[in-house]
Amino acid sequence: MSALSAKFALLWKAYKGPELIAEHKFHPTRKWRFDWAMKQGRCAVEIDGGVFIRGRHSRGAGMMKDAEKGRAACDLGWRVWHFTSACVTPAAVKQTVESFRLANAHPFQSKGLAK
Repeated sequence: MSALSAKFALLWKAYKGPELIAEHKFHPTRKWRFDWAMKQGRCAVEIDGGVFIRGRHSRGAGMMKDAEKGRAACDLGWRVWHFTSACVTPAAVKQTVESFRLANAHPFQSKGLAK
């Protein structure tokens, strides 16, 4: 687990967020994983580190693969929150905890591939 992901997890726990699964494999045929996921409610968090140092998430090929993964997640009924290093703050994590609670109370009904 990266230091950024560990920071996110610590803040999530501090705000009593719903239980999350680390490295959740969400796709039936691809090896894609979410950094953090709540299966009930189909909510996920992706920690996009290295955006200011030309890391994987900020280079062309990586961005294209992230877009493909994101579209597939939406097709399967997932809602995904992305965090960069600048976004892993107490205020942002607290807001996302609330968003997950609302999403869990009002599940998304996909007409796509979700089962």
